[in-house]
Amino acid sequence: MIIAIFNPSSNVGKTSLVYHLAWMFRDLGLEVIAADFDPQAQLSATFLNEDELEERWLIEPNRVFKGIFPEPYEIEEQLSLLCGTMSLFGFEDELSKAWYEHSDEMIAAFWNGLQAQKADIVLMDLGSNLGAINRAALISADYVIVPLIPDLLSVQGLKQFGAIRQKWRSDWQARYKINPNLPKGEMQALGYVIFEQPILLYLGTNNYSKWLMQISKVYHQAIKAEETRLSLKEDPQCLTIFKSYHSVIRIAEEARKPIFHLKPADGAMGAYGEIIPSAYRQYQQLALNLAKGAGLADALGEIYFK
Repeated sequence: MIIAIFNPSSNVGKTSLVYHLAWMFRDLGLEVIAADFDPQAQLSATFLNEDELEERWLIEPNRVFKGIFPEPYEIEEQLSLLCGTMSLFGFEDELSKAWYEHSDEMIAAFWNGLQAQKADIVLMDLGSNLGAINRAALISADYVIVPLIPDLLSVQGLKQFGAIRQKWRSDWQARYKINPNLPKGEMQALGYVIFEQPILLYLGTNNYSKWLMQISKVYHQAIKAEETRLSLKEDPQCLTIFKSYHSVIRIAEEARKPIFHLKPADGAMGAYGEIIPSAYRQYQQLALNLAKGAGLADALGEIYFK
């Protein structure tokens, strides 16, 4: 199962969501691969320190489009990382040409490589753009989750992604009919996740509320091609609304742990420590809902789905 976490806008929580879900699915007993297909390699830098990342780049340069997929790097038992690398930037033009020249096997390189991995779930982190690399990666995805924050750029990114996703799906599925050995390119919508943000004084509460209230409507128009008047609480496509965990994010980054794995020894004491159980429950419930929506309930077993 391949799930892409994507919004073409930056700073909406894509990398953080992939990182935390990867750890949570691993905690739930699944074999997980976190695939970093962002050339800026932010996900890889979250998992690995600078020395470890440099070593991976020296040992295993990204060779996806030379027919050799990079080996996953084991972070911990049942959790592996496909490292990102800036060398991916060099394939942008090649992938763009391949699309218009109908070199579909090249476009399917991500999918072919991911299919060869032994994992229950692959979570993809992508860059903040609608370029050829992201198109090739998204074509390989079974499902897509859209992270959002309540601001103009995030919501506009959702609108743009909705329009381009429809076009990419239509174009690719016409190719799939001719060659069923290609990925289906379904990119089914699993829903959206909202990350609350500290309200910036120069934006004010009115703008924050304005964009928060528009998310459900815009998502259904852009992604589901339908109208809705559902509130966020009523909308089944709203997977969760994360509170602002900014107070412990820095601690987690320094410890190189997900928020919900922090211990007092990491500095998560007092009020910080009280956040940890809440974060664990919220990420666990999100992971279980995603597993159910993506058909992974059987892999988790009856203990979680009674």
